[in-house]
Amino acid sequence: MSGTIIAGVLFWLGLIALLILVRPGSKIHQVRCDQLKTRHFLLIFVMMALWIMGMAKVMSMPDGWNGKDPMHRDQYERITESFLNGHLYFEYDNIDPKLLAMENPYDTAARDREQVNYPWDHAFFNGHFYMYFGVVPVFLLFLPVRVITGHALPTLLATQIFAAGFTVGIFALFWNLTKKFFRDLPLSIYLALSLVLSFSCLRYTIKFPLLYHTAISAGLCLAIWSFYCFTKAVWLTKREGKALFLAGIGSLLGALVFGCRPTIGLGNLAVI
Repeated sequence: MSGTIIAGVLFWLGLIALLILVRPGSKIHQVRCDQLKTRHFLLIFVMMALWIMGMAKVMSMPDGWNGKDPMHRDQYERITESFLNGHLYFEYDNIDPKLLAMENPYDTAARDREQVNYPWDHAFFNGHFYMYFGVVPVFLLFLPVRVITGHALPTLLATQIFAAGFTVGIFALFWNLTKKFFRDLPLSIYLALSLVLSFSCLRYTIKFPLLYHTAISAGLCLAIWSFYCFTKAVWLTKREGKALFLAGIGSLLGALVFGCRPTIGLGNLAVI
C-alpha cells in the first residue's frame, strides 16, 4: 500500500476520531480545560504521540522521499561535511566540463541545448555548487549529530524531528492561550484544534519530507516555540526577570526562522 493511500486512511480515521471526541455526548467534550486531571493530561500526551508516530511513519514510506533514493535531496547531509572540511560549497568531483566552459552557465536554455549536466536545485558560482536552502538546520541538528556521533544525520530524520517539535509546540502554545483566554474550553476542542492545525501546516511536509520541507518544518518549529515563549512571557509570567528571559529566547528563535524559511519569519509580525 502506497504512502499516499495510508496517509489518506490515517486522515479519515483521525477525522472520524475527532468527530467522535467533539460530539456533544462525548465525556471528553464535557470536561473543561480548567478541570483536567492526570488521566486527561495522559490522554493529551497519547493522542499527540500517536499523531507524531503516524506522521513519521507516512514520511518514511516513499523511496523518493525517505532517503533511499535521495537524488538531489541529500544536500543538508552533504553541506554538513563541507562545513566540517572548512568551506561552503559542495565537494562534487563530477562537475560537467561543458558547464565550466559556458559563457553564461545560468542560461537554462543554453544548458538544455548543449546537454549540460546540472544538478537540480543547486546554486552555481565560480566553478562550485552551493546550497541555497536555509542553513540554520545544519547548525541546529546536522552538525551537532555529526560531531557527537561521527555519523551523518539522515535528512528524513531531521524533518521528522522538526515536525514533531512543531506539533508539541502547537499543543503547548494552545495550552498557554487556553489558560489565559479560554479556560472553559472543552478538552475535545483543544485536542481537535491542536491536531487539525498541526496537520494543516505539515500536510505537504508529510508527503515530501526531504530538503524543501526540512527547511520549512525547521522554520515552523522555531516559529511556534518563539510564539510560545512570548505568550508565556507576556501573559503568564509574573516575575520580570523570567519574562525578559523568555522574551529573549523567543526573539532568538524568531530570528533563526529567517535562516530556515524567510517567508515563515514574517510571522514574527504577530509578536507586535
